[in-house]
Amino acid sequence: MKPSVIIKDGREAAYRQVARQLRSRLGEGKLLRDDGRLPSFRQLSAEYGVSICVIQQAMRLLREEALIEVHHGRSGRVVADAAAEAGILKLGLIHPYVPDGSFGRQVPYALLRSVEELHCNAMVTVRSSEREPKREREIAENLLYNGFDGIILSPEDTFANAAFFEELSQSIPVMLLDQAIPECFLPAVVTDYADGGDRIGRDLRRRGRKRALVLLNDRSNSSIRDMVQALARHVEVAPLELPFFTAEEQADNDRLRLWDEVCARLAEVLRGESADTVFTPFDSVLDTFYCREIPEELRRGRLGVTLRTRAGRFHAPSYYRMDLVEWRCSFLDLYPVALGRLLKWRASGRRPSGTKKLKITFYREYHKNNHDQ
Repeated sequence: MKPSVIIKDGREAAYRQVARQLRSRLGEGKLLRDDGRLPSFRQLSAEYGVSICVIQQAMRLLREEALIEVHHGRSGRVVADAAAEAGILKLGLIHPYVPDGSFGRQVPYALLRSVEELHCNAMVTVRSSEREPKREREIAENLLYNGFDGIILSPEDTFANAAFFEELSQSIPVMLLDQAIPECFLPAVVTDYADGGDRIGRDLRRRGRKRALVLLNDRSNSSIRDMVQALARHVEVAPLELPFFTAEEQADNDRLRLWDEVCARLAEVLRGESADTVFTPFDSVLDTFYCREIPEELRRGRLGVTLRTRAGRFHAPSYYRMDLVEWRCSFLDLYPVALGRLLKWRASGRRPSGTKKLKITFYREYHKNNHDQ
Protein backbone atom coordinates (compact mmCIF):
# COMPACT_ATOMS: atom_id res chain seq x y z
CA MET A 1 0.00 0.00 0.00
CA LYS A 2 1.35 3.42 -0.93
CA PRO A 3 1.93 5.90 1.92
CA SER A 4 -0.68 8.23 0.40
CA VAL A 5 -3.54 5.69 0.41
CA ILE A 6 -6.28 6.42 2.96
CA ILE A 7 -8.92 3.83 3.85
CA LYS A 8 -12.27 5.58 3.66
CA ASP A 9 -14.96 4.62 6.21
CA GLY A 10 -12.42 2.52 8.11
CA ARG A 11 -12.16 1.98 11.85
CA GLU A 12 -9.55 4.76 12.08
CA ALA A 13 -10.64 8.29 11.23
CA ALA A 14 -9.17 9.67 8.00
CA TYR A 15 -7.39 12.56 9.71
CA ARG A 16 -5.71 10.16 12.14
CA GLN A 17 -4.54 8.00 9.24
CA VAL A 18 -3.09 11.08 7.56
CA ALA A 19 -1.40 12.23 10.80
CA ARG A 20 0.11 8.79 11.38
CA GLN A 21 1.52 8.63 7.83
CA LEU A 22 2.82 12.21 7.94
CA ARG A 23 4.47 11.45 11.28
CA SER A 24 6.20 8.42 9.78
CA ARG A 25 7.34 10.29 6.66
CA LEU A 26 8.59 13.15 8.82
CA GLY A 27 10.68 10.77 10.89
CA GLU A 28 12.16 9.25 7.72
CA GLY A 29 12.98 12.68 6.33
CA LYS A 30 10.73 12.13 3.27
CA LEU A 31 8.12 14.84 3.77
CA LEU A 32 9.77 18.25 3.45
CA ARG A 33 10.03 20.19 0.18
CA ASP A 34 13.40 21.27 -1.23
CA ASP A 35 13.14 24.57 0.63
CA GLY A 36 12.80 22.74 3.95
CA ARG A 37 9.14 23.60 4.32
CA LEU A 38 6.15 21.31 4.61
CA PRO A 39 3.91 20.81 1.56
CA SER A 40 0.87 23.07 1.45
CA PHE A 41 -2.49 21.87 2.73
CA ARG A 42 -3.75 21.88 -0.86
CA GLN A 43 -0.87 19.68 -2.04
CA LEU A 44 -1.43 17.18 0.79
CA SER A 45 -5.17 17.22 0.16
CA ALA A 46 -4.60 16.22 -3.48
CA GLU A 47 -1.98 13.61 -2.60
CA TYR A 48 -4.13 11.83 0.00
CA GLY A 49 -7.44 12.33 -1.78
CA VAL A 50 -9.10 13.95 1.24
CA SER A 51 -10.53 17.37 2.00
CA ILE A 52 -8.44 20.26 3.25
CA CYS A 53 -10.43 20.03 6.50
CA VAL A 54 -9.02 16.52 7.06
CA ILE A 55 -5.49 17.81 6.45
CA GLN A 56 -6.07 20.66 8.91
CA GLN A 57 -7.19 18.17 11.58
CA ALA A 58 -4.13 15.99 10.96
CA MET A 59 -1.79 18.96 11.16
CA ARG A 60 -3.43 20.03 14.41
CA LEU A 61 -2.47 16.68 15.94
CA LEU A 62 1.15 17.06 14.82
CA ARG A 63 1.21 20.61 16.16
CA GLU A 64 -0.12 19.45 19.56
CA GLU A 65 2.71 16.89 19.66
CA ALA A 66 5.17 19.76 19.05
CA LEU A 67 6.41 18.23 15.79
CA ILE A 68 5.53 21.14 13.51
CA GLU A 69 4.65 24.80 13.53
CA VAL A 70 1.95 26.16 11.24
CA HIS A 71 1.26 29.88 10.88
CA HIS A 72 -1.69 31.37 8.99
CA GLY A 73 -0.74 32.34 5.43
CA ARG A 74 2.70 30.67 5.61
CA SER A 75 4.01 27.17 4.95
CA GLY A 76 4.49 24.95 7.96
CA ARG A 77 7.91 23.98 9.22
CA VAL A 78 9.40 21.25 11.40
CA VAL A 79 10.10 22.39 14.96
CA ALA A 80 13.38 20.48 15.32
CA ASP A 81 16.06 19.74 12.75
CA ALA A 82 16.14 16.08 13.78
CA ALA A 83 12.61 15.14 12.77
CA ALA A 84 12.94 11.50 13.79
CA GLU A 85 14.12 12.46 17.26
CA ALA A 86 11.33 14.99 17.67
CA GLY A 87 8.79 12.51 16.43
CA ILE A 88 9.06 10.14 19.40
CA LEU A 89 8.01 11.50 22.78
CA LYS A 90 9.50 10.06 25.95
CA LEU A 91 6.87 10.11 28.69
CA GLY A 92 7.19 8.91 32.28
CA LEU A 93 4.54 7.92 34.82
CA ILE A 94 5.38 7.81 38.54
CA HIS A 95 2.83 6.12 40.83
CA PRO A 96 2.85 4.96 44.47
CA TYR A 97 1.36 1.46 44.09
CA VAL A 98 3.14 -1.84 44.61
CA PRO A 99 4.20 -2.87 41.07
CA ASP A 100 3.04 -6.48 41.36
CA GLY A 101 -0.13 -5.64 43.31
CA SER A 102 -3.59 -5.96 41.78
CA PHE A 103 -3.83 -2.19 41.25
CA GLY A 104 -0.20 -1.56 40.32
CA ARG A 105 -0.40 -4.08 37.49
CA GLN A 106 -3.17 -2.04 35.84
CA VAL A 107 -1.26 1.24 35.76
CA PRO A 108 1.05 0.52 32.76
CA TYR A 109 -1.93 -0.78 30.78
CA ALA A 110 -3.92 2.38 31.55
CA LEU A 111 -1.18 4.68 30.23
CA LEU A 112 -0.40 2.56 27.17
CA ARG A 113 -4.09 2.40 26.26
CA SER A 114 -4.29 6.19 26.50
CA VAL A 115 -1.24 6.58 24.24
CA GLU A 116 -2.97 4.38 21.65
CA GLU A 117 -6.29 6.22 22.00
CA LEU A 118 -4.61 9.56 21.36
CA HIS A 119 -2.43 8.09 18.58
CA CYS A 120 0.59 9.52 20.33
CA ASN A 121 3.98 8.47 18.94
CA ALA A 122 5.55 7.92 22.34
CA MET A 123 7.83 5.70 24.37
CA VAL A 124 6.52 5.37 27.93
CA THR A 125 8.20 4.38 31.17
CA VAL A 126 6.19 3.48 34.29
CA ARG A 127 7.92 3.50 37.68
CA SER A 128 6.63 2.93 41.21
CA SER A 129 7.75 5.01 44.19
CA GLU A 130 6.28 2.32 46.46
CA ARG A 131 4.89 5.11 48.66
CA GLU A 132 8.33 6.64 49.27
CA PRO A 133 8.40 10.42 48.54
CA LYS A 134 12.18 10.28 48.29
CA ARG A 135 11.90 7.76 45.45
CA GLU A 136 9.44 10.02 43.62
CA ARG A 137 12.12 12.66 43.43
CA GLU A 138 14.88 10.23 42.48
CA ILE A 139 12.81 8.75 39.67
CA ALA A 140 11.85 12.20 38.33
CA GLU A 141 15.49 13.35 38.33
CA ASN A 142 16.48 10.20 36.45
CA LEU A 143 13.78 10.78 33.84
CA LEU A 144 14.88 14.39 33.37
CA TYR A 145 18.52 13.33 33.01
CA ASN A 146 17.54 10.84 30.30
CA GLY A 147 15.77 13.46 28.22
CA PHE A 148 12.13 12.71 28.95
CA ASP A 149 9.57 15.12 27.52
CA GLY A 150 6.94 14.99 30.26
CA ILE A 151 5.96 13.35 33.54
CA ILE A 152 2.58 12.25 34.87
CA LEU A 153 2.74 11.96 38.64
CA SER A 154 0.35 10.20 41.00
CA PRO A 155 1.71 11.50 44.31
CA GLU A 156 1.48 10.20 47.84
CA ASP A 157 -1.03 11.95 50.09
CA THR A 158 1.55 13.19 52.61
CA PHE A 159 3.53 14.91 49.88
CA ALA A 160 6.94 16.42 50.57
CA ASN A 161 8.06 17.27 47.02
CA ALA A 162 5.67 20.02 45.92
CA ALA A 163 8.41 22.66 45.58
CA PHE A 164 10.68 20.23 43.71
CA PHE A 165 8.07 19.28 41.10
CA GLU A 166 6.95 22.88 40.74
CA GLU A 167 10.56 23.78 39.88
CA LEU A 168 10.90 20.73 37.62
CA SER A 169 7.85 21.85 35.65
CA GLN A 170 9.88 24.84 34.42
CA SER A 171 11.94 22.33 32.41
CA ILE A 172 9.37 19.71 31.36
CA PRO A 173 5.60 19.44 31.83
CA VAL A 174 4.52 17.72 35.06
CA MET A 175 0.86 16.67 35.28
CA LEU A 176 -0.65 15.44 38.56
CA LEU A 177 -2.96 12.42 38.41
CA ASP A 178 -5.73 11.40 40.83
CA GLN A 179 -4.39 13.66 43.57
CA ALA A 180 -3.97 17.42 43.52
CA ILE A 181 -1.37 18.94 45.84
CA PRO A 182 -2.80 21.66 48.12
CA GLU A 183 -1.30 25.11 47.59
CA CYS A 184 0.55 23.90 44.49
CA PHE A 185 0.11 25.41 41.02
CA LEU A 186 0.74 22.18 39.09
CA PRO A 187 -2.26 21.20 36.94
CA ALA A 188 -4.06 17.98 37.86
CA VAL A 189 -6.69 15.55 36.63
CA VAL A 190 -8.68 13.98 39.46
CA THR A 191 -11.94 12.21 40.20
CA ASP A 192 -14.35 14.62 41.87
CA TYR A 193 -14.75 12.55 45.03
CA ALA A 194 -16.28 15.39 47.04
CA ASP A 195 -19.08 15.86 44.51
CA GLY A 196 -19.48 12.07 44.36
CA GLY A 197 -19.85 11.85 48.12
CA ASP A 198 -22.52 14.54 48.00
CA ARG A 199 -24.45 12.72 45.26
CA ILE A 200 -24.26 9.36 47.03
CA GLY A 201 -25.31 10.95 50.33
CA ARG A 202 -28.36 12.59 48.77
CA ASP A 203 -29.30 9.30 47.10
CA LEU A 204 -29.04 7.42 50.41
CA ARG A 205 -31.20 9.99 52.16
CA ARG A 206 -33.79 9.67 49.36
CA ARG A 207 -33.82 5.92 49.96
CA GLY A 208 -34.50 6.47 53.66
CA ARG A 209 -31.04 5.32 54.79
CA LYS A 210 -29.67 6.99 57.93
CA ARG A 211 -26.34 5.46 58.92
CA ALA A 212 -23.47 4.13 56.80
CA LEU A 213 -20.55 1.96 57.85
CA VAL A 214 -17.74 3.18 55.58
CA LEU A 215 -15.00 0.66 54.76
CA LEU A 216 -11.72 2.43 54.03
CA ASN A 217 -8.20 1.29 53.43
CA ASP A 218 -5.87 2.21 56.28
CA ARG A 219 -3.96 4.57 53.96
CA SER A 220 -6.67 6.58 52.25
CA ASN A 221 -5.68 9.77 50.46
CA SER A 222 -7.21 13.21 50.91
CA SER A 223 -9.60 12.73 47.98
CA ILE A 224 -11.27 9.75 49.67
CA ARG A 225 -11.47 11.70 52.93
CA ASP A 226 -13.18 14.55 51.07
CA MET A 227 -15.73 12.05 49.79
CA VAL A 228 -16.51 10.71 53.25
CA GLN A 229 -16.81 14.24 54.61
CA ALA A 230 -19.35 15.13 51.89
CA LEU A 231 -21.25 11.88 52.55
CA ALA A 232 -21.47 12.77 56.25
CA ARG A 233 -23.49 15.89 55.44
CA HIS A 234 -26.42 13.67 54.49
CA VAL A 235 -26.21 10.49 56.60
CA GLU A 236 -24.49 9.48 59.82
CA VAL A 237 -21.09 7.97 59.02
CA ALA A 238 -19.08 5.34 60.92
CA PRO A 239 -15.63 4.99 59.29
CA LEU A 240 -13.71 1.73 59.62
CA GLU A 241 -10.11 1.79 58.43
CA LEU A 242 -8.43 -1.59 57.89
CA PRO A 243 -5.42 -2.74 55.80
CA PHE A 244 -7.59 -4.21 53.05
CA PHE A 245 -5.09 -3.71 50.22
CA THR A 246 -2.13 -5.07 52.17
CA ALA A 247 -4.19 -8.12 53.09
CA GLU A 248 -5.02 -8.68 49.41
CA GLU A 249 -1.37 -8.36 48.38
CA GLN A 250 -0.23 -10.81 51.06
CA ALA A 251 -2.98 -13.27 50.12
CA ASP A 252 -1.66 -13.24 46.55
CA ASN A 253 1.54 -14.68 48.04
CA ASP A 254 -0.30 -17.30 50.12
CA ARG A 255 0.07 -15.35 53.38
CA LEU A 256 -3.40 -15.31 54.94
CA ARG A 257 -2.84 -14.25 58.54
CA LEU A 258 -3.60 -10.56 57.92
CA TRP A 259 -6.55 -11.51 55.70
CA ASP A 260 -8.09 -13.53 58.53
CA GLU A 261 -7.48 -10.69 61.01
CA VAL A 262 -9.17 -8.14 58.75
CA CYS A 263 -12.20 -10.39 58.19
CA ALA A 264 -12.52 -11.11 61.93
CA ARG A 265 -12.37 -7.41 62.77
CA LEU A 266 -14.97 -6.54 60.12
CA ALA A 267 -17.33 -9.23 61.41
CA GLU A 268 -16.85 -7.99 64.98
CA VAL A 269 -17.77 -4.42 64.01
CA LEU A 270 -20.83 -5.54 62.05
CA ARG A 271 -22.16 -7.51 65.03
CA GLY A 272 -22.26 -4.36 67.13
CA GLU A 273 -23.11 -1.89 64.35
CA SER A 274 -26.61 -0.54 63.66
CA ALA A 275 -25.72 0.85 60.22
CA ASP A 276 -28.33 0.22 57.53
CA THR A 277 -25.76 0.79 54.75
CA VAL A 278 -22.24 -0.47 54.04
CA PHE A 279 -20.35 1.88 51.74
CA THR A 280 -16.84 1.57 50.33
CA PRO A 281 -15.15 3.43 47.44
CA PHE A 282 -13.55 0.12 46.42
CA ASP A 283 -15.79 -2.50 44.80
CA SER A 284 -13.12 -5.17 45.34
CA VAL A 285 -13.35 -4.62 49.12
CA LEU A 286 -17.14 -4.98 49.08
CA ASP A 287 -16.81 -8.16 47.02
CA THR A 288 -13.88 -10.03 48.55
CA PHE A 289 -14.14 -9.07 52.21
CA TYR A 290 -17.79 -8.16 52.86
CA CYS A 291 -19.73 -10.43 50.48
CA ARG A 292 -17.46 -13.49 50.40
CA GLU A 293 -16.24 -13.61 54.01
CA ILE A 294 -19.03 -12.13 56.15
CA PRO A 295 -21.96 -14.42 57.11
CA GLU A 296 -25.25 -13.62 55.43
CA GLU A 297 -27.00 -12.88 58.74
CA LEU A 298 -24.60 -9.96 59.35
CA ARG A 299 -25.35 -8.54 55.91
CA ARG A 300 -29.13 -8.94 56.06
CA GLY A 301 -31.08 -5.70 55.77
CA ARG A 302 -28.04 -3.63 54.82
CA LEU A 303 -27.69 -1.83 51.51
CA GLY A 304 -24.31 -2.21 49.82
CA VAL A 305 -23.01 0.89 48.02
CA THR A 306 -19.72 1.12 46.12
CA LEU A 307 -17.83 2.65 43.21
CA ARG A 308 -17.51 0.45 40.15
CA THR A 309 -13.93 1.11 39.12
CA ARG A 310 -13.66 -1.37 36.26
CA ALA A 311 -16.61 -2.20 33.99
CA GLY A 312 -16.81 -5.90 33.16
CA ARG A 313 -15.12 -7.04 36.36
CA PHE A 314 -16.48 -10.38 37.66
CA HIS A 315 -17.68 -10.55 41.26
CA ALA A 316 -18.90 -13.41 43.40
CA PRO A 317 -22.61 -14.35 43.06
CA SER A 318 -23.16 -13.17 46.64
CA TYR A 319 -22.12 -9.67 45.52
CA TYR A 320 -25.11 -9.48 43.17
CA ARG A 321 -27.52 -11.27 45.52
CA MET A 322 -27.81 -8.42 47.97
CA ASP A 323 -29.39 -4.98 47.80
CA LEU A 324 -26.64 -3.14 45.95
CA VAL A 325 -26.09 0.26 44.35
CA GLU A 326 -23.06 0.86 42.13
CA TRP A 327 -21.66 4.21 41.08
CA ARG A 328 -19.19 4.48 38.22
CA CYS A 329 -15.69 5.79 38.83
CA SER A 330 -13.06 4.46 36.41
CA PHE A 331 -9.46 5.42 37.04
CA LEU A 332 -8.84 4.51 33.37
CA ASP A 333 -10.76 7.66 32.39
CA LEU A 334 -8.17 9.86 34.10
CA TYR A 335 -5.22 8.84 31.93
CA PRO A 336 -6.26 10.07 28.46
CA VAL A 337 -7.36 13.39 29.93
CA ALA A 338 -4.06 13.83 31.82
CA LEU A 339 -2.03 12.78 28.78
CA GLY A 340 -3.98 15.10 26.50
CA ARG A 341 -3.41 18.08 28.80
CA LEU A 342 0.29 17.25 29.06
CA LEU A 343 0.69 17.05 25.26
CA LYS A 344 -1.04 20.40 24.77
CA TRP A 345 1.18 21.95 27.45
CA ARG A 346 4.28 20.67 25.70
CA ALA A 347 3.06 21.79 22.27
CA SER A 348 2.01 25.30 23.28
CA GLY A 349 4.46 26.00 26.08
CA ARG A 350 1.53 27.23 28.18
CA ARG A 351 0.70 25.43 31.41
CA PRO A 352 -2.94 24.31 31.72
CA SER A 353 -4.72 26.10 34.53
CA GLY A 354 -6.24 24.45 37.56
CA THR A 355 -7.59 20.98 38.21
CA LYS A 356 -9.76 19.00 35.79
CA LYS A 357 -12.38 17.04 37.76
CA LEU A 358 -14.15 13.97 36.36
CA LYS A 359 -17.61 13.24 37.76
CA ILE A 360 -18.75 10.10 39.58
CA THR A 361 -22.00 8.93 38.00
CA PHE A 362 -24.79 6.52 38.91
CA TYR A 363 -24.17 3.11 37.34
CA ARG A 364 -26.81 0.52 38.30
CA GLU A 365 -28.50 -1.26 41.20
CA TYR A 366 -29.42 -4.82 42.14
CA HIS A 367 -32.10 -6.25 44.42
CA LYS A 368 -31.57 -9.48 46.30
CA ASN A 369 -34.98 -10.83 45.30
CA ASN A 370 -34.46 -10.05 41.62
CA HIS A 371 -30.73 -10.53 41.04
CA ASP A 372 -31.14 -11.99 37.53
CA GLN A 373 -32.09 -8.50 36.34
